Amino acid sequence: MMRLRLKLDTMAINWSGPNETAPDRCSVCEAPFGEVDVPTSMWSSEGWTASFCDDCVEKYIELERTP
Repeated sequence: MMRLRLKLDTMAINWSGPNETAPDRCSVCEAPFGEVDVPTSMWSSEGWTASFCDDCVEKYIELERTP
C-alpha cells in the first residue's frame, strides 16, 4: 500500500468539500487540468479532496510505502 505525504502546509491547499465535484484545477497552483491529464488526488477521512498537477506532485508530494 502507498500513501501520499505532503511537503507543504495543508493550509496552502484548496480542498474541495465532501459533496463537491472533483477539482478541475490543481489544489495548490490553480493550473487547470487538461482533458487527458490524470491528476494525483488525495482524500481526507472526512471526504475532502485535493488534486495536484504533475509539477506540484514533483515539488510537494512524496509517495510513502506502508506495510
